[in-house]
Amino acid sequence: MNRDYKDIARRAGKAFIQAFIPVFLLGTVGIQAAIAVGAISALISVVMNIFNISPTSIPGRAGSTFLQTFLATWAVTGYEFTTGVIVSAAAAAFSAAMNFVKETA
Repeated sequence: MNRDYKDIARRAGKAFIQAFIPVFLLGTVGIQAAIAVGAISALISVVMNIFNISPTSIPGRAGSTFLQTFLATWAVTGYEFTTGVIVSAAAAAFSAAMNFVKETA
């Protein structure tokens, strides 16, 4: 189990931001629901990092962010499978990929 709580908190914060901003900007859901999406994504990130099930590659981490945001947005919208849910998750994954590329450059 990963016990580096500072790293876990930093990753959870990134997950929140990378999920909240695209969902909020795209207007898929309201601000309160966008905050919920960010919080759910951050919670998923915490669990994944505590149990060391986080991918290490850039595509893997972007895919993980996509999945976190997709599941959170899907849950917040009442499990409606809409284009907005997919676009929000894809935007979050794109944001994650850009950040990871910047970190490795």
